[in-house]
Amino acid sequence: MKTLARSKTIAAHKLRQVRDRLFAPKPIVSGTEYADDQCYLIEGGKLRKWTTYDFQREILDAFIDVTIGEVVVMKSARMGISECINHAVQYWLDHEPCDVLMYRPKDEDAEGYLTNRFDKRVEMVPAMQKIAFRTSTGKAVKKSTERKFKNGASLLVLGAAAEDNFRDHTKKKIILDEFDALNFGPVKGGGSKYDMARRRGSQYWDRKVIAISTPKAPAENGGRIHGLFLKSDQRHLYVQCPHCGEEFTPRWGDKETTGGIKWEPDDHDDVWYECHRETDDRDDKCPPIREHHKREMTRNGRWVPHNPGHSRRGYYLWQWFSRSPNGTWQHMVKEWHEALAAGPAQVQSFKNEVLGLPYSKNTGQETADFETLANCVTDLGEGVEVPGWAVSLLMSVDRQRGNADESESYLEASLYAIGPGRRLFMVAHWILDEFPQTDKRAWDALEALATRTYIDEQGRPRKVDGLAIDHNGGGSQRVVDWLKKMRGNPGQTAARGRRHWVAVRGESKGNGARGKTIWPTTTAKRHEFLFTIDVDLAKDDLAPILADGAIEFSARPIEGSVDLSDDVQRERFLKRLLLEKQYPVENRAGATVWKSPKGKGRDGNEPFDNVVYTWALSHGMTQMAGGMRWRKLFSGEQRFRAKPTPAPTPEGEYDPETGEVYDDKPEPATEAPKAAAVKVPKNPFARAAAGNAPLSQSGKPMVRVRTW
Repeated sequence: MKTLARSKTIAAHKLRQVRDRLFAPKPIVSGTEYADDQCYLIEGGKLRKWTTYDFQREILDAFIDVTIGEVVVMKSARMGISECINHAVQYWLDHEPCDVLMYRPKDEDAEGYLTNRFDKRVEMVPAMQKIAFRTSTGKAVKKSTERKFKNGASLLVLGAAAEDNFRDHTKKKIILDEFDALNFGPVKGGGSKYDMARRRGSQYWDRKVIAISTPKAPAENGGRIHGLFLKSDQRHLYVQCPHCGEEFTPRWGDKETTGGIKWEPDDHDDVWYECHRETDDRDDKCPPIREHHKREMTRNGRWVPHNPGHSRRGYYLWQWFSRSPNGTWQHMVKEWHEALAAGPAQVQSFKNEVLGLPYSKNTGQETADFETLANCVTDLGEGVEVPGWAVSLLMSVDRQRGNADESESYLEASLYAIGPGRRLFMVAHWILDEFPQTDKRAWDALEALATRTYIDEQGRPRKVDGLAIDHNGGGSQRVVDWLKKMRGNPGQTAARGRRHWVAVRGESKGNGARGKTIWPTTTAKRHEFLFTIDVDLAKDDLAPILADGAIEFSARPIEGSVDLSDDVQRERFLKRLLLEKQYPVENRAGATVWKSPKGKGRDGNEPFDNVVYTWALSHGMTQMAGGMRWRKLFSGEQRFRAKPTPAPTPEGEYDPETGEVYDDKPEPATEAPKAAAVKVPKNPFARAAAGNAPLSQSGKPMVRVRTW
């Protein structure tokens, strides 16, 4: 009896041990504690122990905390938050078994996540190996979109495109990855997919909904992650200055404000962070904060809600905190300059992927910085109008109608010197508004400027080599008549050197499309001097030139032109030059359109239009007759040699070849007496008999004469 009783006691004890082992609750641990103990990074088929960075700790803990129902993370790339999601999923499958539902943008993304990322974790991570179902051969049991485990947990991964995927599923933990992707948008007539996903776990008291994404557009333009973040407690990570202890949340910054990332203009490797503490005493300013300070600053940082009291937890995180070797401050500055050079599509990518901020489609990229162009104003000296390196002088004219009856119409003309490599120098910009375009005196004023002689640095007289005038809009016949007068007949056009005086019509392909060339290969059918140019291509060429400040402006006015030595006139002119901006085209990666604000009146973008016409004309001159000379001059292959030809005098004209000045106009050359006309028979046989038939290559008449 004693032996039997003892055996029962031992059996009961062992049964309790099995029960405790199988059914006893696991110890409560935070997300960070579990990840640092049980989780790994998988790199190239190898496991590497996971260590949670300081800026990731609170976010990972919030993923696991059952008292927090919703978490939103608006982030940049290279922050490791997607890996934190993987560790949270492992926690819910291993440590707290439950049903998990993850949405990816596309069905292909969902299958790829399971096959390429999650299944490797199941096969290699010890904690996941223990709970995986195995076949008789030891392979894990898999389904196309779902994985189930021995402890009753499951993971279902679906694409977000189909609205049906947000129905008929009841899950405790729901994740929406890359929530700003296109497929998370509502279908036509459908509702918010975030709300639909949130309802999948409404029956659980400890339901969790997580949305993470790099932002695309702001909330007012339909940005989903930004909209969720604005409706959260909006937490930002605050750090302390290592020199003065000032607390701030890092930002990109700009030239005008205190604080932010700064760098030397000529050395993008010399990058530092400026403390936010403002002081007028230069000796009291903090020394630069270097990147090696970042780790200690982050370790002592704290998350501060900007919208406290909201039940939804929101985090904003950008690349300033990144530990990635390709996420340093130096890399950020280099990426910023590359984005500026590439255009607004890359600027948007930089703000989204690096700064973690939304980018408005209604905010265009500035063509250049005002201060950069203000430093390009150059004084050539007294009496000098054209730089000595110029190989060509080109004038461009933009016409403004003003009002319906054209009583307030006017002309704006710009004269540019073009050098080797198409180096640009604006000689002058005139606003010819004394007379409307309907008045002949307006065109006389333009003619005086276009035919005027300009003096370069070597004292050589220079003439306008080419002129492009706007043909768009009303009154185009006046443009045609004026050009015909200035060009003369075909023989006079070449003699006057006005072969490249043309009318241009600007054309935009629309929706971000571009043509193949700036200048067309043929003229318009109506006139031999009318050309339709691709203005968007020309503007794309000019954008990096202006952004880099690779253009110069003369500081000295010429006969009433804009005086760029005057602060007020310079500011107005440069702002007009920079008025037009590039905007990315929605759903067309890399495509941009150029837009300028409407209703600016006489503060419009005419100076920019003129430099566009000039740039297009420089391309057109290389395609017209004699274009080889201009190609060599503009490329720098041929050296420009200007003959010291004096200007025309009131007494007479000068020979454009020799420079000889005539006291009187030269007498027309006497023509040689014409030979007496020979009557040629109309009949081909008679003409051949008379010896007037054309000869073949063999020297015989081409018309055969038959003899009878």
